[in-house]
Amino acid sequence: MKRLFNLALLLTFAYFNPGRPLAWAAASGVILGIAALGRANILVMLPVGIIWIWRLLEGKSTPIRLRAAAMFVLVTFIVISPASLHNILIGKQWALVSTNMKENWRIGNSYDSTGGFSYPQKEAIPVISGAFWRLQAKKLGKLVSDYEEPNNINFYHLKRDNFLLRLFPFSWGYFLAFGLTGIVLTWHRRRQLFPLYWYLVLYGASLVAFFVTSRFRVPIWPVLILFSASAFCWAFERLRKREYLRGAVALLIPSSLAFALVASNDQLIQTQYFENMVLIYEKLDDNKSVINELSDQLLLYPAAYDAQWKLAYYLQKESRKEEALKNLDNLLRAVGDQPQVLRSAGFLDLELGNRERAKIRLRRYLELSPQAPDSVEIERIISGPGSR
Repeated sequence: MKRLFNLALLLTFAYFNPGRPLAWAAASGVILGIAALGRANILVMLPVGIIWIWRLLEGKSTPIRLRAAAMFVLVTFIVISPASLHNILIGKQWALVSTNMKENWRIGNSYDSTGGFSYPQKEAIPVISGAFWRLQAKKLGKLVSDYEEPNNINFYHLKRDNFLLRLFPFSWGYFLAFGLTGIVLTWHRRRQLFPLYWYLVLYGASLVAFFVTSRFRVPIWPVLILFSASAFCWAFERLRKREYLRGAVALLIPSSLAFALVASNDQLIQTQYFENMVLIYEKLDDNKSVINELSDQLLLYPAAYDAQWKLAYYLQKESRKEEALKNLDNLLRAVGDQPQVLRSAGFLDLELGNRERAKIRLRRYLELSPQAPDSVEIERIISGPGSR
């Protein structure tokens, strides 16, 4: 819904009626104010709106132009004023819309900031420093890269089971490449498309100034899609007119850029997203899905030993004992003689008929945990038939 108001604002700019400047300025202000209540960084469009209204009313008297611009600004602040008053009277701090600007700044601009969403442990970087501007460059790289930076969910974690999401056109890199081409090809109409150009620049800059995630990048997509469509229309019009070279170049350059952006995307799924799904499936008592998630996690993170230990447990619960034992064997090779792993592997060996290896493992378990509560039972097993 928040993104729809961003688009609605651009539509009011596009259909602004110079014959009714005050009404359309007020309507634009209402929509900008509502959009700002959802995501305050859309207020970067306030100066763009002022300039746009001033330009559209070219030829009108200066008082009319001033009144329309003032109406736009006034209505915007009236709409957001309840939030501002709440912050001042209840929160005891001055903030137009959101009171978390300081915290968001620290998340995105500390010495240990990643450029995405992660809580830093170190202090904020001074703006007048090389480290600060290197971090901004890193965040700009995140903004234009094809990788969907996660926040609450990881896009690539969902993509595994969704055919549509795996299609190439459903990619940021694709629309960025063709969108940039569309911008170049429509540059001769820059006065007419002024709000769209500056929306991309200023909204993108507002993300880079704090931190970049794919969720916050979504409002840029619709405008890039428009410019991508413009690039395709231009290219196919050239081909229709038998200007084959120009049409081919207009398609080849963005296609190459899109391919490069998509190819450089490692589609990383951070380990916590597997862990979150495991917790969900555990609550649903869906052991098979738990096993699938843990198996997928270990394909990417073979050194996630907690996941390997948990996978062995759930394989046993599903009576997949040979697989569980193989998993425990791998874990022992990786982490060495850990008492609980030795104990579990020893009992599994017993169940599967590997009695001699079971005794070796259980004997080693007792050496490492001589006071174990089940030591008497294990001694009896070791001393049983076939013991040496």
